[in-house]
Amino acid sequence: MAHASHPILLLDVDGVLVEDYGYQAGIVQTVDYFATAMGLPGRTPTMADIEVFEANGLTSEWESCPLCVGALFVEVLRAAPDVVLAPQVEAALAQGRSVSASGNVRRPDFAALAHRVGPLIAAGERPSRASFTVLTGEMDMLGLREAPRQGMEALLHTLLDHTQNVMASPVAQVFQHFALGSQKYAHTYGLTPLFETPSLLRSLDRPALSPASRDMLLELVRSRRVHAALYTARSSLPPVEAQADAQGYAPEAEMARALVGLEVLPLIGYGRLAWLAARHGAQPDAYVKPSPVHALAAMGAALSGHEAQAVEAAYALAEEGMVLAPFEGLRGQRLEVFVFEDAIGGVRAATRAAELLRSACIAVNLWVVGVLPPGSPKRAALAPLCALVAQDVNSALMSIVGMLEGRTAPVER
Repeated sequence: MAHASHPILLLDVDGVLVEDYGYQAGIVQTVDYFATAMGLPGRTPTMADIEVFEANGLTSEWESCPLCVGALFVEVLRAAPDVVLAPQVEAALAQGRSVSASGNVRRPDFAALAHRVGPLIAAGERPSRASFTVLTGEMDMLGLREAPRQGMEALLHTLLDHTQNVMASPVAQVFQHFALGSQKYAHTYGLTPLFETPSLLRSLDRPALSPASRDMLLELVRSRRVHAALYTARSSLPPVEAQADAQGYAPEAEMARALVGLEVLPLIGYGRLAWLAARHGAQPDAYVKPSPVHALAAMGAALSGHEAQAVEAAYALAEEGMVLAPFEGLRGQRLEVFVFEDAIGGVRAATRAAELLRSACIAVNLWVVGVLPPGSPKRAALAPLCALVAQDVNSALMSIVGMLEGRTAPVER
């Protein structure tokens, strides 16, 4: 290990570098916004439910929130199966208020729904499509007439077809108010805020990376003993080289990077991949974890420091089988890639990326480093894939540095 030619550390953000309390609170407040609007305040997921979402591949709040809102509408139909819900969310909320006045609308079992969505995601379905499948399955069990069923399907399309597009998704719009704060929301998207609120990310997120671990990591990078990049599905700006026009890109990943003091490291977040998708006429979520494009781009950025070049090289290898810089000079060399993750989607992306690099005659050893506190519901899915499972990123980094320096082996569980 001491002679590895290119050690690369890929560091997930939420649950690894940052305790993402802001996002967790944002899920609850977003669902409650819609629940209250249909006369059902308090029908929201718990923190335990949110952990189950993440354990089942619903790691993006832009995916879990629409599932929860859709589940609320299913419960409205359970209480009043003859109601034909409108496809427009505002109108459907008003109909929900009328039904909820009866007091017969129950709270959805959010965790049970997530457990049903999870296997579909694991089989390769996009989370929004998996949620649509599960929620329409719930409707099947209600035995609805054709008109109420068609109405609900149209409403689910409104909720789930464009979950990653703030301009098209009413749920994403509300969530981004809570995440960014209303003022930053207006500045980012050029839209008039729907309501006033501070940023939950700024007020609630906390660093999981200690100052000592940060300084150790930055010294390893400065001395070229390792390469490193942040690797996250958080919304972000486009690549550094293309940030002259960043309208519509939310800097949530940059906020997290600043929180832990790693501004000098490259960052591959959702905005970098949305920029790539726009250049190639694709949908951004096609390139986000568990896509290998995301992991390849993070590896390339860690090696070169050039984010735009890295995302284009990742696309070229994954979609066209072409090997471009910074990968083209690595044939016959070996990469030692350590991916620090708390969710299986990132591991799948890194595993597929390693396979693509090996097919291009670049040797890769992939080490999965699970950052999972004791009792985490994500342990069951992730731990079997890990060379190391640590309770926090600081102990994980210490173990990997010791491994690189030949002092220790990955034995912590």
